[in-house]
Formats: sequence, structure tokens, C-alpha cells
Amino acid sequence: MAEEIIDMHKDGGRGNGGLIATIIILAIVVLALGAYAIYPVIRPKKSASVATATATVVKTATAKTSATSTGVTAGLKTFSSSTYGFSFKYPSGLTVEDKGKEVYLYTSEDYATLKKMEAEQAPTEGPAPKFVVAYYANLAAADGNNPPKYNSLQEMLSDGAIYSGTIATTFAGLPAYQTVESGLWDIFEYVVQKDEAIYKVQFPGVKSKSDLTATDKQVLASFEFTK
Repeated sequence: MAEEIIDMHKDGGRGNGGLIATIIILAIVVLALGAYAIYPVIRPKKSASVATATATVVKTATAKTSATSTGVTAGLKTFSSSTYGFSFKYPSGLTVEDKGKEVYLYTSEDYATLKKMEAEQAPTEGPAPKFVVAYYANLAAADGNNPPKYNSLQEMLSDGAIYSGTIATTFAGLPAYQTVESGLWDIFEYVVQKDEAIYKVQFPGVKSKSDLTATDKQVLASFEFTK
């Protein structure tokens, strides 16, 4: 009889332990299901917040890009020579003086000074232009010597007494030479032979490509042949 009572106590102890374990497992399952049920509600809010932040960044970046593009192109004028077949764009703060085979681009202040000096017949040279396009009908016209001294454009640009640092390159989609011409001012320039004609696209007072200003580069990049 005593042994049977002992066995019953043992079985009761195992029954209580199993019940506790079952309760713990059920509690874990309930918590897990509750968390799973709540997560879809929380997740969209977080995603929406990220999407909003991303949209704000994209909108800001787009606005900055648009502002930059507007700043680059705003206020530009176009000069075009139908006779000599070229065009370029320039900022409104500069002034064009068109002399046919030579086109000069001055700051408005320098142009006013130049016109005043010309009116007064001042004996000294006026201010240097910012940009020049010079047209020559052929090599003999570009040569400048009488009789002509050079047999080819390459030979002319190889004359170290006048030109320095000459290299072959491309300009406005055509084979060209980049060089520095000495004279009243050092002139950084591109020289292009198109058919028989020769064009010099020049920056007086500039000694190398690295010395070009943002405005110089803007004008240079816009230059094109139109025929």
C-alpha cells in the first residue's frame, strides 16, 4: 500500500511538470502569432517613411540639376556667320564686333573703352578681346608673307619663331591643331583647315588650355561649323 502511494505521487509530479511545459509552449506560440499579426501593420509605415525620404532626396537632386542646367544655358546669345559658315554662343555680358573675316568678342566694359579710344584716335592698342574667330580663304592668306613662305598648314604651325607647343587634335568635329601663337599677345588657339579655308579660333592673352576660364570653355564648346 505504501508503495502504491509513492507511485501515485511520482505520477502526479510528472503530470504537473508536463502541464507547465505545455503552458509555456502555448504562451510562446501565442506571442509569436501576436508578433506576426502586428508586423504587417508596422512594416508599411516604415517602408512609407523610407519611400518618402527617398522621394525627397530625388526631388532635391532633380531641383539642383535643373538649377545647374539653367545656370549654364541662361542668358546665352548666338552669333552666326552665314558667309563664313560658323556659329558660337556667348554670355549676354559680352559684346560681339563682327568685321566679316574676323569676329571679336569683348567684355562690354572693354568694348566701350575700345570704342572711346577709337573715337579719340588714341595712339595705343585697345583692350584685348576675350575671343576671336579669324577666317582665311586659303593657306596663302593665312601665311601672311609675300611671297608665301609655307607649303602646308603643318609647316606653317611648325615655325617655332611664331608658334609653340603645336599638337594635332580635333576641334568642332574636324582634324585640327592646338597651338600658341606669339605676337602682341600670346594667343592660345585652335587652327582648322576646312576644304581650302583656314579658321583660327583664338583666346588672346591665354598661354595654355589650362588657363581658359569657365566662360572661355563655354564659348569654345558651343562653336560649330554650319556649312
